[in-house]
This record gives sequence, C-alpha cells and structure tokens, in this order.
Amino acid sequence: LVHMLHPELFGDREWSVFTGAATGEEGGAASGGVRLPSWAEAEHQAAFSALAAALPALMQSLSLDNAEWQHWSKAGRGADLPRVVPAAVTPFQRLLVVQALRPERLQPTCTEFVCRTLDVASLSPLSASLPGIHADSRAAQPILMITTAGAAPDQELEDLAARAMPQRYKALPMGGQSTDTALTLLREAAKDGDWLCLKNLHLVVSWVPQLEKELSALEPHPDFRLWLTTEQHAAFPPIMLQQSLKVTFEAPPGMQKNLSRSFESSLSAEIVESGSPQRAQLLLVIAWFHAVLQERRSFLPQGWTKFYEFSPSDLRTAIDICDSAGGVAKGQPDWAAIHGLLSLAVYGGRVDNLHDERLLHSFLQQYFSRAMLSGGRLAQGVAIPTSNRHADYLRAIESIPPIDSPTLFGLPANAGMAVQKRAATAVRASLRELDRDEAESTSSFDREVWTHALSPVLSLWQKLLSGCERVRAARHQLDTCAQPVDSFVSLELLKAQAILKKIDASLSAIGRVARGVELLSAKTKADGASLIGGRIPPAWAKEWEGSEEPAEWMRQVTSRAIAIEAWHGAA
Repeated sequence: LVHMLHPELFGDREWSVFTGAATGEEGGAASGGVRLPSWAEAEHQAAFSALAAALPALMQSLSLDNAEWQHWSKAGRGADLPRVVPAAVTPFQRLLVVQALRPERLQPTCTEFVCRTLDVASLSPLSASLPGIHADSRAAQPILMITTAGAAPDQELEDLAARAMPQRYKALPMGGQSTDTALTLLREAAKDGDWLCLKNLHLVVSWVPQLEKELSALEPHPDFRLWLTTEQHAAFPPIMLQQSLKVTFEAPPGMQKNLSRSFESSLSAEIVESGSPQRAQLLLVIAWFHAVLQERRSFLPQGWTKFYEFSPSDLRTAIDICDSAGGVAKGQPDWAAIHGLLSLAVYGGRVDNLHDERLLHSFLQQYFSRAMLSGGRLAQGVAIPTSNRHADYLRAIESIPPIDSPTLFGLPANAGMAVQKRAATAVRASLRELDRDEAESTSSFDREVWTHALSPVLSLWQKLLSGCERVRAARHQLDTCAQPVDSFVSLELLKAQAILKKIDASLSAIGRVARGVELLSAKTKADGASLIGGRIPPAWAKEWEGSEEPAEWMRQVTSRAIAIEAWHGAA
C-alpha cells in the first residue's frame, strides 16, 4: 500500500531488493568493493551481496567497519541503526540494511516504517465489537463475518443475542442437507424481526447465489439481522461480498489486545462486577491463561508442537466452570475441580501431544492456585487488581507493553527471532505474489519489458554457468559393479547436468526472443512470464526443490552441481 501511495519514497531497484526479485546484476557486476563485515553472520552473505550490487553507493556510505556496527549487531530488538549512518540515507534504505544484516528485526522495522509513513498508531488496532457492528448494520444488509482458525464469533454472538434479542435468535450450521431449512428460517426471521445466523457458508458456496436472490426479494422487519460466517474461499460469490457488511474476525495479536477483546466481549462490566473482588480476580486469571495459550501459537514449534484452535468458546466455558466451582466468593475455589475440567474437558480436549499436555498442566498449576489470588503477579510489572471494578482491570491491561516478550509466555528471550524471520519471509512472499499477479495480468508480449526485466536474470545465469564448466564437461558411465555410493554420485551428476542443460536452453530461448532473433513459443512465453513475476518456471521447479526466488534458486542449483562434480572427481 505504501509502495503504491508514496512511490517517491522508493529509489531505483530498492523495491526489487526488498521483495527478493533483485538478482544482484541490476547495478552491474561491481558492488563497489564492499564485502560482508566480519561481525555479520555468514548466512547473510546472499542478501548482503544483492543489496551491495544493487545499491553500491549506499553500502559505501555506511562505514560498516565502524565499531558501532558490531555493537548494533548484538543489541536487542528496537535498537536504531548506528549514528555513523548518514542522514541522507532514507527510511526505506535503512529498512533494506536491516533486512540484509539483521533479518530477524525486519518485521518490526517494516511495521514502524509503515506506521510512520501512513501516520497511524498501529497496524492492528482493536477490532470493532459485535454491539458496534450491530449498531452500524441494517435489516436489508447481511453481516458477513470472515473467520480464521481459533477465532470463531459463535459464543460472542450468542451472548449478544441473549442480551439484545432474548429468545429471538436462531443459528444453523450449513451443510448439504440444510439449505432448505435455512431458507425457511430466513423467511420466518425476516417476517418476525428475529436474528438468524447461518454458519460455515464456505461449505455451500454454490448455494450462496440462491441465498442472495432470496434476500433481494425480502422486505424484512426493521429488527431483522442476518449474520453469516465463512472461512476464506476463492470461489465465494462476489455479489454477496459486495452487498454485505464485511467483518474479519481473527484473534487479536498480542497479550494486550487479546485481553482487551476478552474484557470487551466475554468479560463485560456487567459480568465482572456481578460478584466479589476474588471472583473478578479469578476472571482476569482465566483471561490471562487463555491469552497465553493463544499467543504461544505464534511461536511454533517452540510454543506448541502444532496450531491448536483455542477459541472464545473455550474462554466462555472456562468462565462458567470457575463460576460453578465452590468457594469462589471467598477466594478459595475448588482448584482440583478447575484443573481437572480445564485440562481434560476444555483446553486439554484439543491437545493431542504428550509434551503439550505437560505444558498445559504446568500452566494450570501456575495460574490457578491460592498464591496467585493472594497478591500474586501474572507477569513482571502486571499485578492483579484487588477490586471488582471493570475499569480497574482495563487499566491493568493497558499497562501491559504492546509488544510482547517471549519470556511472557515462558519461552527463552531469543524465541522471537525465528518468528520474526518467518513473518518477514511471509510478507516478502505475499508482495512477490502481488507483483506476479500484476505481471501475469497482461497476456501480450512486450519485447522492451522482457529485455528490461530479464536481462539481470540472463546476466546472472551466464556468470553462474561459467563456474560450471567442469560439471558440463564431466564424462562418466554407469558401472553395474560399482559401489552403491559411487553409483548414487554418478546418477546425481547426470541429473545436475540435465538440470543445467534445461535451464540454459530455456534462458537462451528467452534471450533470443528478447533480441528479436527467434519467434516466441508458448513454452518460452510461460517461462519468461514466470521469471518476470518472480516465480520459478514450473518446468524448472519439478526438477529440483529449492528457494522460491529465481536468482537464489539458480545459485543453489549451480552450487549443488559444483559440489556433486567435486564429489564425483574425488570418488
């Protein structure tokens, strides 16, 4: 979005470096003589080389041999670039430096860059509550809630209907045999002014157009509301999307937002203030426990071995269990009953791994105990209020830092590095996908576009291929009496030669077409379009599985071929 709204913030070749589309050949063969600093990790060599080749002037201006850089490389998250970085370096160029040298910091750096550019406080503000959505809706417009794993709105919607429309709410899970029933309930609810929720429309997408026609023919009562839930589905009818009030329902990121959502919906002021201070404290402990279980899913496989769909329904059930436990009003609930029901019937019912079961049990012992309600702390700096006033608990939640530390969930401090790297990789993959869709939306062949976009790829391949002369020239024959390892190496060398030959033939054809000395064939057009879109041509990908970025994929293939030839020569 920022790239489209503010193109002036991005210099030449900077966007291609960020998305991984740069090959390292765009700025010429020279990279200004800049080498990977000694304090940087060797695994960052490829990203550093691509940045140095594309923006040599930037890299020369950074004074990477300064001692401040070594301190920055070991500093924690949130540390700014060293003061030796010239003021003329733009914010996006600073981001590229972080991407090349500290990729685990890329996601928060991207978030900061976007927030500052768009002048917004956060990229994930608190979502609108269901009462607010209801207030903004009207009878003739269905409310379409797009759900994600572990964030179903069912329980919250039922609670809202119990307060706003008691005895006038019906819900129907959709399936192959429920479409006729759904239409009958729709007509009755529209006539009587009731609420109707049709769940899981993604299971009956072919029937949704019929639902849309039925809605257009109705004259609903002013109190009527139609709530619809669906997961993402590529074939979902666009007409229904256009006519609906659309809401994305997902688990809010971070402990602070997670707890705020819980105290807005499941733990409203009416619920919290209806009992003793000890009960209110226990409700906060339940919400905190629920949030910890959900947020640990961001740290797979360290947090959990798999993604468990802990949902708001689990939180609501846990609240009911604790309310029914004896001694809550006096601050002495039946801990054994709470531990047993939560570990076996609620949260534990979703856990199917022995290690995760032990982890869940340890959290139950930690949070649901007499010590926790007797002046205990949920985390460092997070004390439990001693009253039953809802506002006191909201203030306690607001005191939680918006950016979570892994130690908050019982994880080592460096557990977030892998998560940040995965998140940054996913963002770049999504951006490449958007660029790919734009490139493939035009089916016509433009020689000038091909020459400009593919020349770096062709230049890179010629450079890589020049280092594979011994691989291409190797001669060998299979010996039926050879040792199994020697036969394996020989077969791998044959495969490497075949892959190099296929890539070279494909790129040579693309080069001839770009120069205008050969007619465009369907195969060459498909390969060229894939490379322009930043994707590995399918004919290449089926030969060997590697990086999703064409330039890095070619480097890996040639590196592997050279290694196999060396192994074969030593055999």
